[in-house]
Amino acid sequence: MLKPRQRVILMVTAMLIAVGLSYTILVNIQPPSPETSKAQENMEMKSMPAPVVAAPRPSQAGKTLPDAVFYDAEGRAVRLGDFAGEVLLVNLWATWCPPCVAELPALDSLQAKLRDKGLHVVAVSLDRKPLADVAAFLEERRVEQMKLYVDTDRQIPLKWQYAGVPASFLIGRDGVVIEQFDGPREWDKGEMLAKIEAVLGAGATP
Repeated sequence: MLKPRQRVILMVTAMLIAVGLSYTILVNIQPPSPETSKAQENMEMKSMPAPVVAAPRPSQAGKTLPDAVFYDAEGRAVRLGDFAGEVLLVNLWATWCPPCVAELPALDSLQAKLRDKGLHVVAVSLDRKPLADVAAFLEERRVEQMKLYVDTDRQIPLKWQYAGVPASFLIGRDGVVIEQFDGPREWDKGEMLAKIEAVLGAGATP
C-alpha cells in the first residue's frame, strides 16, 4: 500500500503528464500563423511544376500568306490569289466560337459600307459541319453582305500562323499582309473602320 508521500508524488506526476499532453494537442490543432501559412504556400508553389506556356505565333504582317485552298458556297475551290488587286479582310471564324459569332454583324456591316470602295471581306469558316449547316447558321443571324467560304480540308490551320479564332488579316492590293488581328474587333466603326478606309484610299499601306 502506498504511503501518503508516495501518493502525492504520483498525483503530481500524473498532473504534469496531463498538462504536457494537453499542451501538445493544443499546439498541433491551432491554425498556423499568417507567416507560417505564407511560408508553406511558397514552399508548395516552388515544388509545383512550371506551367507550360505556348509560344506566341509571330505576326504575318509584311508577308504573303501561304497558298491554301478553301471553298465558296457553290463548293468551288478558292485561293487568295483569286482576289489579286483587291483589298481583303480575311477573317477566320467558327460557329462554336462565341467571340467569332459576336463580331459577324460588324463584319457584315463593314462589307456593306466599304464594298463600293473596293473592300472584300473574306470570312472563312473553319467548321467541320456541312457547308449547308454553316450557310443556315449565317442566314439565321441575317449575315447577308458577306459571301460564304469554308475550309473543309483544314488547310488554313496547317499553313497559316495565328493564335486562335477569331483571327483576321488585312491584306493590301499587292497580296501582302498589312496587319494581323488576333481576337474580335469592332470592325464597322472607330479606329478599325478608319484604318481600313485609309488602306483603301492609299493602296497597299495605311
